[in-house]
Amino acid sequence: EAPPEAYFPALACGDAEGIRAPALLLNGELSPRLFHRTTDELARCLLAAERAAIPGASHAMHLGNPEAYRETVLAFLARH
Repeated sequence: EAPPEAYFPALACGDAEGIRAPALLLNGELSPRLFHRTTDELARCLLAAERAAIPGASHAMHLGNPEAYRETVLAFLARH
């Protein structure tokens, strides 16, 4: 069995700086703090990142609030 690092390799800001494509970073309003910290760091590193929080949802946002999730994703796609 592969070690956890094989599934979650380290990513530094320098690795992400070359990504110029728009990125949508989502959190559920009720997501565990770890996921919010991860999104915070990605937002700091990705130049074209947009953030959104899905109200009333945890990490499985598409299940917790499918309507808000769908609207948020479709609006992002329409802008880009």
